[in-house]
Amino acid sequence: MSISASIGLFSWAGLKATLIIAEVIPFIVLAVGVDNIFLIVHEFERVNVSHPDSMVEERVAKALGRMGPSILLSALTETVSFALGAFVGMPAVRNFAAYAAGAVFINAILQITMFVSVLALNQMRVEDHRADCFPCIQVKAARVHLAGGNGNANARYYEVPEESWLQQFIRRTYAPFILGKKVKTVIIAVFLGFFAAGIALIPEVKLGLDQRVALPDDSYLIPFFNDLYNYLDTGPPVYFVTRELNITERQHQQEICARFTTCEQTSLANLLEGERKRPEVSFIA
Repeated sequence: MSISASIGLFSWAGLKATLIIAEVIPFIVLAVGVDNIFLIVHEFERVNVSHPDSMVEERVAKALGRMGPSILLSALTETVSFALGAFVGMPAVRNFAAYAAGAVFINAILQITMFVSVLALNQMRVEDHRADCFPCIQVKAARVHLAGGNGNANARYYEVPEESWLQQFIRRTYAPFILGKKVKTVIIAVFLGFFAAGIALIPEVKLGLDQRVALPDDSYLIPFFNDLYNYLDTGPPVYFVTRELNITERQHQQEICARFTTCEQTSLANLLEGERKRPEVSFIA
């Protein structure tokens, strides 16, 4: 829903969508949105245990009140991070950043509005012992079982141990282990080592992007680039476009020509020829 809303909003504003937007943004929104959903659901389960006699609406409000500020802050930072990309001069990157920022922000709005509403309705369904796929059917056997066998229809379904085995493992084993003085020292040293290694290896990062990576697997351009890289040592062709020149005038001709004594020393063709002769620092062949 958030992706559809973002695409509709920015398409109406005149920003063109690209293939990368349709392929990448859904995964970005999914990765960002699932975390917030888990936080809300987990906190709601804790509130169910700590406030079993409160109304469903009150429990949802308590859970959202505790997790809402964190969700709002993370959504704002993610939206601003993507929105900064809208100031890039490349149209494809600018449009992608705008679509992603809108999708992430709308997704957060839906989480704190529609999702919590559905969560409250689902909680009412569960407490009324109704089937999940067919809420119109009330499961009487589950009512007797969940009530402890005494026929008490008002018994809460969530009267279970407060901690799962994973929570107990983290609290009893994992947390005490990593909080040990020696372990903390090792962890800090390891991460500082990774950080230093990353900085030291920055010069080894190769500039440029293989153009085949940005294409679908069945694109007709992939065989073209394969042949280009396999059989041509010069790489892809490059074009230099001049503007505001009248090539019918001799002065402007001298600004772009080469290999003639009348051409200017700093003409476009002379500069490119000079770069071609410096393969150690230039990519022009």
